[in-house]
Amino acid sequence: MEASPGSDPSYAETLARLAKLMEEEKIHQEHIATMSEESAREFLNEFIQRAAKLLGLTAAKIAALVSDLMQIGRNAGVAFKESFKKNYEQQRRIKPYGST
Repeated sequence: MEASPGSDPSYAETLARLAKLMEEEKIHQEHIATMSEESAREFLNEFIQRAAKLLGLTAAKIAALVSDLMQIGRNAGVAFKESFKKNYEQQRRIKPYGST
């Protein structure tokens, strides 16, 4: 059985604490994307080591959780864009030329 926020309160708490740490450290995909590969690796490694000590987890567990949180963010962004586009098109009163 895999842990999820709904099935394991301690997992949800750990994710929440990690997300708060990420926010405090201003760890965002956009920020990391502007760094060189070496700088990004060093930045993330330092964060993972600090988070592991603060949360009492292994660095590997923290790295996996960071990856999960970033993927959740990417998935939410994609879902929002798709939903917005669909709703926008449905609400238009005057349709673009050539559309049905």
